[in-house]
Amino acid sequence: MLRSLVLFSLIFNTITAYSKVETVKLKRVNLGLDVPKDWFVKVGLMGIPLVLISKTINNQKASLSFTPTKHEKVLPSTINDLRGQFEQYKSGREVWMNKRYAKLVKFIDPKIVENKENSAAVVGFEYIMDDRKFAEYSINIFCKDRYIFSKLLYEVGSHPNAYSQAMKTVSSLNCKEWK
Repeated sequence: MLRSLVLFSLIFNTITAYSKVETVKLKRVNLGLDVPKDWFVKVGLMGIPLVLISKTINNQKASLSFTPTKHEKVLPSTINDLRGQFEQYKSGREVWMNKRYAKLVKFIDPKIVENKENSAAVVGFEYIMDDRKFAEYSINIFCKDRYIFSKLLYEVGSHPNAYSQAMKTVSSLNCKEWK
């Protein structure tokens, strides 16, 4: 009995050390998602419907935003769709970096992340600006024939686990009710 209790306690503490499940009610959809430990849920921050923000490390925070759109009957992207649009994405990011005097480190190849509820198309890039390395990912989430735009941004040195934490959150996403 004591062994079972200790095992349950270890499993429970491992799960709660990582994340908590939240249901967030937004204007267009109610979302269920796992929020990483030490990240905070902000609704309506600077006009963005939902933002998850990490704790501050070295004066930097990671952020993962979600913007549900009005688009209906949206079909999930395939990897071929992503590859076809990747050159256009890269061109847009290069223009953005040039305007901000940032230097490209690398583009991250497109990938598809799936769970039983939805799929997400992910593209990204890393760049250096003001002697600091940043990563930015654009995430197109297809949830119950609807579309949610998501963006992840973080300083790589301060938040080395931000990408894996964000992908666990995206994979956990459940569109409970569209309005």
